[in-house]
Amino acid sequence: KSLELNLKKNTKKMNIKVVRNKNINNLDLNGDYFDFSKNLKEIFFEKQKEDSFLVQLQPLDINLNAKEILVAEEKSIYGVNAKLKYENKLFKEAELHSKLKNDKIFTLTIDPRQNSRDLVINSDDAGLFLNTFNINKSGKEGELVLHGNYDDTKEIHPLNASVTIRDMRLIKAPTLAKILNLASIGIVSALSGEGILINKLKSEFILENGTLNLNKYEAYGPDIGFSNQGTVYLNDKKINLEGAIIPMVTLNKIIGSIPVVGKILTNERKGIWSFVYTITGDLDEPEVKVNPIKTITPG
Repeated sequence: KSLELNLKKNTKKMNIKVVRNKNINNLDLNGDYFDFSKNLKEIFFEKQKEDSFLVQLQPLDINLNAKEILVAEEKSIYGVNAKLKYENKLFKEAELHSKLKNDKIFTLTIDPRQNSRDLVINSDDAGLFLNTFNINKSGKEGELVLHGNYDDTKEIHPLNASVTIRDMRLIKAPTLAKILNLASIGIVSALSGEGILINKLKSEFILENGTLNLNKYEAYGPDIGFSNQGTVYLNDKKINLEGAIIPMVTLNKIIGSIPVVGKILTNERKGIWSFVYTITGDLDEPEVKVNPIKTITPG
């Protein structure tokens, strides 16, 4: 009917309490530290095992309070306060408030709808959020908003989502550096300094069965703009993207704003100078190519 554990490792303490009820069970987790890195990977990228802790206890109301939660190798969130409902191997509802390691905010909500669930994620440090969850290691600062919807009419529950990031800097970014070098765009040195400013990044994707189908990815700043689309196979760690990079976005916009002449010289968002590139192969060390045949002046 019930179980309560008080655990201690070194100076860190945690309390786990399970209460079985007729309609829904309760799980309370309180403590200094929890390691959820393996659990998160199983929940979001792998088929859940029938003997897993959550599956055995569902349906389940979860109350979580923790000073630190490990979400990936050497990556944590802090000051976590969350209420979650787990049923039919899904998080049906969620409201999570936490902080990243620099006290920046990270929040997540899941709201049920008929045959679907809405997902909203916010963070006031986009770069650190992406780094913490091993999505991208090159961003710094910025604001992130994600709006998504899980389609629960399908067995694999695909997530259709859009992400908007504003005022983030890209630092190091080895794949982008390769593209800039191959296209002979002379701003590579900025990546090792204060970074390249991206005023706005907009992405639309579908995540299903560990595969990220990138339908739209557009970003621009005062120095460059780029777009791409394709597929990222997260489980196999493979990538297959094609895109275009546009240098001197500010100049392109000025020329493009000139009536008639601007329309002739530019190709809408493609700009005056654009370079087509591909990113394929291993996700960690992909092969990058820039096609010189398609390095053209539209119009």
